[in-house]
Amino acid sequence: MEKAKAAPKKSAPKKETPKAEVEAPAKEETKAAEKKEAPKAEAKKADNDLSSKTVAELKDMAKDKGISGYSSMKKAELIEALS
Repeated sequence: MEKAKAAPKKSAPKKETPKAEVEAPAKEETKAAEKKEAPKAEAKKADNDLSSKTVAELKDMAKDKGISGYSSMKKAELIEALS
């Protein structure tokens, strides 16, 4: 017995989606916004770096910075003292 060959399926024509036009903010506005947010972003970045460290690493850092009472501090307290 011969099997009938199926006709190839036609794919639907692709619809082009219109690209949204986005206006770029003025350079001056962008620079001003970056300056205002930079200190916050820097502090947050430092917190993220510290939170990825172990308690032992944080205690070593606290010791190097001369922070007193570091040996009995919890991780959150060490991060606060170091930042």
